[in-house]
Amino acid sequence: MLEPVRPVVDGEDPLDPGEHRTRRGPIDPTLLQLAPALRRHLSICAGLAVATAVVVLAQAEIIGRELPRLIDGDLEAATPLAGVLVAIGLGRFVLRWATEVSAARAAAASRVEITDRVIDHALVLDERGAADATPARVTTLVTDGVDALDPWIREYVPALCIAAVLPLAAGARIFAADLTSAVILLVAIPLIPVFMILIGRLAEDRADRQWATLQRLAAHFHDVLVGLPTLRLFGQAGAQVQRVRAVAEQYRVAVMRTLRVAFLSAAAMELLAMLSVALVAVTIGYRLSVGDVTLQAALIVLLLAPECSLPIRRVGAAFHAAQAGTDAADELSELLATTTTPDGPVDVLPTSEPTTPTLRIAGATVVDPDRGRRVGPVDLDVHAGSLVALVGASGAGKSTLLDAVRCRVPLQRGHVELAGVDVTDLSRTARADALVWVPQLPDPVGSDVHAAVAAGSDRIDAAAVDEALAAVDLAGFAGRRPSELSGGERQRLAVARGVLRAGTAPGACVLLADEPTSHLDRHRAALVIAVLRRVAAGGCAVMVATHDPDLIGAADHVVRLDEGRPTPEGVLPPNIGLA
Repeated sequence: MLEPVRPVVDGEDPLDPGEHRTRRGPIDPTLLQLAPALRRHLSICAGLAVATAVVVLAQAEIIGRELPRLIDGDLEAATPLAGVLVAIGLGRFVLRWATEVSAARAAAASRVEITDRVIDHALVLDERGAADATPARVTTLVTDGVDALDPWIREYVPALCIAAVLPLAAGARIFAADLTSAVILLVAIPLIPVFMILIGRLAEDRADRQWATLQRLAAHFHDVLVGLPTLRLFGQAGAQVQRVRAVAEQYRVAVMRTLRVAFLSAAAMELLAMLSVALVAVTIGYRLSVGDVTLQAALIVLLLAPECSLPIRRVGAAFHAAQAGTDAADELSELLATTTTPDGPVDVLPTSEPTTPTLRIAGATVVDPDRGRRVGPVDLDVHAGSLVALVGASGAGKSTLLDAVRCRVPLQRGHVELAGVDVTDLSRTARADALVWVPQLPDPVGSDVHAAVAAGSDRIDAAAVDEALAAVDLAGFAGRRPSELSGGERQRLAVARGVLRAGTAPGACVLLADEPTSHLDRHRAALVIAVLRRVAAGGCAVMVATHDPDLIGAADHVVRLDEGRPTPEGVLPPNIGLA
């Protein structure tokens, strides 16, 4: 029987105490760094808070001065008092409306800015960065993570700005009006933030665990969806339903614990605020009855005393609502700090001499701290118009070498040059223009096959796309959705897209293909080989990693990698096509 609560996922139980993030101040700098719109919103809210404090003090002053005249029978004071109060009410409404407008604009702008930053960053991740920024993590952050920022923008920032201004201004005016009441408030009011901080730290721990559980649930659900065909094949889909239900129950428990702490905090602050105002009201009422204080001063104190505690209570309530946003901001910052491919200063490749190889690999060595040496040292020149095949047993480093050329993995030693320029000195745009990538397991995007082939190529007419599709026997698939294609059809689509891009490259061109015929029958593999030969004949340098003996036979040069090191050119192991 499955345990109903507290299942352990990935070896961790986020409901247990563990290592948590560093304590944050009232305003988390991480959040303000995510989008300029958030900094603008904070500045606007600070200005509106000062204006709100002025309006509140003016309201108390006018009521304290004019109401005693009405009590004394001076009815002429009624009309001016009513007019001023209406004006003050409209002023407070306008200030509230301006705050809401600023919050709405900041929320919309920050959503766009943060989403764009995350997506742009995800597109240039290197191998290690991609391992940290998994699709499930990126999806969670640009959906639930960005949504979690709304309470911080709409509730917490305005409340914090008012709490930083209004209680001090109201307390200073109370001090000037009645020292005794000021002393009572000076003793009682600081207890509210003290308890708020103590309970808030507990709430922060709970919120951290809640957010961690949500991310774990999203990652687990993503993995289940990706592996669902395999699970169904082996009859294990039903067990995963129970597993997802157990993780969802874990998230429910974490949420309820966070809510219990939030309710406790609200109750404690309400009690302290009520006692502080009650003490002031009782003492000021008694002293007014014995003549120790004037009616004007008493009215000012009674009107301003709640303003000393109410903004702080609102900050406490908004803090819990915004806690998920600050956790999401930390995750967003960590994701944006993951490693990416280099972006050098060279935007345009120079025109190379005919004798200069289009691609030069000199002493390239990739070493992984955990896996040791993955490939290298490799020395290799690939000239324009040639087709080079990288062969070797699985795990020999063929794909790693291709990734090193693309700057997907960093080199520990050696370097790679395109037309005489180190690839790390090229800008990402220049490198993307010069390098055409055909992956082994493509995941094409586009409304249909025609659009998927044309994606990434500029100034392409329909005839060129149709020609590229026909070359790989996909002429009748142009209107189909990419998700409807089989693995081999997707592979041919990727080859067609690579051929199209290679034909429109502005300068030097290198086509890199990882096992381009691995999922194809002999006939269609021959079509792909013929297409690669035509690309090379058109002046592009082509380098492929392959086990296909037909493709190896069609290559101009063959480089075998043995445990990551090249052996003499053209020397092949027996039955390389079966490796």
